[in-house]
Amino acid sequence: MDRSEFFKRTFFFLLAAFSAPTAAKAGLDHFSYLDQVDNWVIERRIDSKENTVKCRAYLRGNATWFGARIRLDRNDELLIPEDLKNSKRSSPKMLAKVKQKLYTCRSGLIYLIEESSSPSQ
Repeated sequence: MDRSEFFKRTFFFLLAAFSAPTAAKAGLDHFSYLDQVDNWVIERRIDSKENTVKCRAYLRGNATWFGARIRLDRNDELLIPEDLKNSKRSSPKMLAKVKQKLYTCRSGLIYLIEESSSPSQ
């Protein structure tokens, strides 16, 4: 391979590498939106250092993540902050759907979104 061919290939490789859409990096080393079930949001993070997939689910609201959102913990147990104890609860059927989505999320890198679960925004 001559020098001009080498530079041409290098240029196109670098162009392709740095012009990749930001969405291609979604979920890499930070949580990002993956799916939604009713008002429950599913997020995923791919930890590049530990080579693990972490998923979480929370009930959409205005509070900060750790502060006051209703969410499922690592063991898929429902956590309700003290000031929201009297709020409307999700049905057991809805929680089962959310837990199934979390199981699917944690199963691997490929996650297929069903048409009926996409957000209606």
